[in-house]
Amino acid sequence: NLRQKSTEVLKRFMVGMCLGIEQPENPFLPQRNRFLFGLYTVAAVIYRWLIVFSIFMFLNQVLEPYGLKILGQIMGAMGVFGLVVQPLWQMGKFFYTPGRMHKVKKHRVAITAGVIALVIGGICFVPFEYHIDCAVRVVPREYKVQEVAFAAEEKMSATVFAQVAGRYEACFVKPGTWVEAGDLIVKLENHDEVRRLEQITGALDEQRSQEAVLKQQRSVDEQAAEELIEVQERIVSLEKQKQQQEHKSSLLEVRAPIAGVVLPAPYRAPQSSSGQLPSWSGYLLDHENIGATLAPDDPICIIASPQESELERARQNLGESSVKPIRVQLDAELVVDQADIELIKPGNKVEVCLELMPSKVYDTQIRQSSYTHLQQSPANLSSQSGGQLGTVMDGSGRVVPVSTSYYARANIESTGGMLYQADLRGRARVYPNQKRSLGWRLYRYVARTFHFAM
Repeated sequence: NLRQKSTEVLKRFMVGMCLGIEQPENPFLPQRNRFLFGLYTVAAVIYRWLIVFSIFMFLNQVLEPYGLKILGQIMGAMGVFGLVVQPLWQMGKFFYTPGRMHKVKKHRVAITAGVIALVIGGICFVPFEYHIDCAVRVVPREYKVQEVAFAAEEKMSATVFAQVAGRYEACFVKPGTWVEAGDLIVKLENHDEVRRLEQITGALDEQRSQEAVLKQQRSVDEQAAEELIEVQERIVSLEKQKQQQEHKSSLLEVRAPIAGVVLPAPYRAPQSSSGQLPSWSGYLLDHENIGATLAPDDPICIIASPQESELERARQNLGESSVKPIRVQLDAELVVDQADIELIKPGNKVEVCLELMPSKVYDTQIRQSSYTHLQQSPANLSSQSGGQLGTVMDGSGRVVPVSTSYYARANIESTGGMLYQADLRGRARVYPNQKRSLGWRLYRYVARTFHFAM
């Protein structure tokens, strides 16, 4: 058996080298290429550790969103038990054999112990460059970067929502279009809202007519004076209702809240109807979605500020041409675990790799980090959507990170692959300008996985 013979070859070599115990020759063991046999045993042990660790990591990540992380931990502990306890048990049996300790050469044991101590010391105390991996998405820059502290924030991007339910009737922009604040973007149709406004207007006109009649009668009819007060109260109430309904009806014409370049809202994958009317899919600005029914919280588009060098071209609507699109100001939005957020500071180096362009790495720096944790996970980063961020559904139906997480933002230059696209996702690696030993990293990982106190 190859495994048994290679294990015996390595065992005899280590016993002779580390303990100095002389052993009789075994005619059944190979006499040539013993180094390769020993190397096979070392490779087999490393392979077993890698398999157990990979299975443990897989189960831990898959079961954690469902609250079954403990099952993965139990199975991982069972695997580690077989890899650690069994070899220690075999070593104990070896030394427990009567007369075995008298054959051990003390100077060999001392040298072996010294080498082991050096290795452990190197693992525990020799620092290496430390980095933090986290999920990231690319979004338009929300506020202008202020050079002066406590300066008023200038909004640089905005997501435009439908705000009221309605039928998607017409679209007046396309990706790359420059819009000014107040420009018409999309027109919706909702006969119920229009009819409700007509009903309120009709009721208001009726009450005003009745008010005019009662004003003429109150001089000769005391009861008319009392009715007049009630009618005037109803008129005030109907005027408020009309004002509210006029505002709601005006929202059927979706207008730009700020000036900027139009970007499509995040892509929506087609969903199975399951007996229901199909909803819109793809990008809402696509012509194929004309006629679809929109909900109030459906994002229509994003308006972003162009780069300073592109501002004049953007205002001339040159961005509608696909030959040289307008470049907008973007941010890399990192989702950082609460255990790592204290290590991240402004100025830390960041490497960003996006799924859309896996061969390109964007080098940037942390600009700022938030002090409030995420209340809800970005939809495209959640594990339910195929993202890298472990998420679960809370009691209210929201998708939230498994562990408390925070945002950190970094500047990122837009390139041809990112033009007119928002919510691109990927992975980021942050270098917090700190060095940590392998032992510290291992302890930290175990403490986070099994929830030990740091």
